[in-house]
Amino acid sequence: MKKQLFPLVGLSLLLSACPSSTTTTPKPKTPTTTQVPEIIDTPEIPIKKKVPPFTLELPDGYTLVDDATGDLDKDQIAEKVLVVNTDEQGDMGTERALLVFKNKGTDWHLMHRARGPVLPSEHGGMMGDPFESVVIERGAIVLKHFGGSRSKWHNTHRFRFQQDNWELIGATLVQELPCEEKETFDYNLASGQVIYSHVQQSCENGDHPQVLKILAEEKFMDKKASLPSMNGFVPGSTYAKHPTKDICFPNPNCQDYIVPMDLSDLVGTYTLGGHHESWALTIQPEGESFSVKYYLIDGMLPPKESMLSDLFTPKIMKEFVVSKDGLISSDLGKGRYRSSAGEATIVFEEIKSHISDQLELVRE
Repeated sequence: MKKQLFPLVGLSLLLSACPSSTTTTPKPKTPTTTQVPEIIDTPEIPIKKKVPPFTLELPDGYTLVDDATGDLDKDQIAEKVLVVNTDEQGDMGTERALLVFKNKGTDWHLMHRARGPVLPSEHGGMMGDPFESVVIERGAIVLKHFGGSRSKWHNTHRFRFQQDNWELIGATLVQELPCEEKETFDYNLASGQVIYSHVQQSCENGDHPQVLKILAEEKFMDKKASLPSMNGFVPGSTYAKHPTKDICFPNPNCQDYIVPMDLSDLVGTYTLGGHHESWALTIQPEGESFSVKYYLIDGMLPPKESMLSDLFTPKIMKEFVVSKDGLISSDLGKGRYRSSAGEATIVFEEIKSHISDQLELVRE
């Protein structure tokens, strides 16, 4: 009998992968044409203990995209990382998930799952599938994506298990108009070091681009108070702010990365609608302070703010504190606030909705 192993289809996180007659086979990896620098200088972790072969029978509608093997938690026992196509379709094609399995004696158990760090199947634009590879290097999961049309982009993101969480420790973002210009943003979030370059290129002496002129170079430190979590991460969204200039990298418009100074920046109604239940959260001025209320509602569509006071009974939060870097402490657990391209979201990673592995509320 097949075991349903993936909580992505509504089952428990604690289910383990048991041996079956089907062995996963990764797709061939496509090498990237742009080499990016390695920024995490940590010795490779030796694997000393052998574990049983990893075999897994995927649920109906799921297919393997790629996999990697290596030690991720420094116990000298290899873990298994899978990138899979799910049975969900979105605006950008097939949604994907990243799964980490750990060996416990004779069985493999699901250690972690994440939605977000692997882009959907059609997110690469004219270049097609953006996913290139997943590998384990120096105890970190390394994901590579590639896409674009005339202008090409290459993203490399590195995640490590630390402080009881999977966190982003490195990002290399390359934007290139071949034979014209190239921008490289290399950010070691673990140390805070940022290296940015923008060069003019030419292909007059052959197909390989040659640097004609350095348009900009920056090297500075931006040590974040907290690192982005893997679950819910948006590839390509990483940025750094210059410590002495009012400028961000790789996008110089820092307004795309606003974080709140106080609750007045968050005023509004945030909602999430689904097939079985909807969520709503309101932040409104109340005298000299603010009132934060949340609703869990049976129904398919998120309600409008005008409906909330008339039809539904809210729960009032006793605690809702937002720090300057956008981190939230609340009755509902820890969260974060994000504002980009005019859209504001509040994400509670500890609350799982039936739609995704986190509660991501969007401001109306």
